[in-house]
Order: sequence, then C-alpha cells, then structure tokens
Amino acid sequence: MNPIGTWKTKEVQHFSLENGLEWKTVEELEALGEDESTLALYRDSRTVFTEDGRVETLMPLPEGVTREQLEEEGMEVRDGVAVFGVTEWKNEDGRILYNTGVEGEVLGEEVSPWIELEEKDGVIELQMMRLERAE
Repeated sequence: MNPIGTWKTKEVQHFSLENGLEWKTVEELEALGEDESTLALYRDSRTVFTEDGRVETLMPLPEGVTREQLEEEGMEVRDGVAVFGVTEWKNEDGRILYNTGVEGEVLGEEVSPWIELEEKDGVIELQMMRLERAE
C-alpha cells in the first residue's frame, strides 16, 4: 500500500440506539438529520499523506472566518484551506503505520500510538472514518 496522496471521507461510524455502532455514508447521515456543520466536516475535509511522512487534515476556511483569525490561533493556512491537524505516518518493514497521537496504558501495559493502516477495496480505516482516495 502506498498512502501518499489525498483521501476523502467515504463513511463514518455512527451510533444509534436501535443498531449500535455502524458505518454510514455522509448521504445517509444527511438523511438521518445530522447537523450540517458535522456533515460539512465529513464532506469537505481531506486527509493528505505526504512523501515526507506528514499526515495533514485540511478543511476549507469556514464561512465568516478569515485567514488572519486562524493564523492568530496558530493554525497554518494555505491555498484557501486550513491545516486542522498534523500527525505522521511511516513505512516500517512494508507495514504502513499511522500515529494516532493517543498514548497511555491498558491494564498496566503501555499502548503504542502507532496503528497499522491497510487498504481494502480502495478504502483505509482511520480511527472513526473510512477514507477513499480523492479524485
């Protein structure tokens, strides 16, 4: 698997009392009446894996928010998008690893922030989202 490139949201995990946790597309969430700001986050965000091992979460500038306002908050802004998150990825012995940034212990055992990413049918699961390559 080569993760380098731009990915977009295909499905997100959604909880309902009837069905528990299940995967839903943005369109299915919209039909369920999900909040528009949440839908826009899924619809408009892009995840970019760069050659130098960065993973950037990009979003168009929110309506009514200026570049200067975001930069004052310490966010990187370029080409009309804000970089809302940065983490890293690496190739270790042919395995693609993603740094979740989550650290801690479970039952006294240290938990690594690195998880393996696997592409299945053109989709990767990244925490609570399934991503597909953007066109």
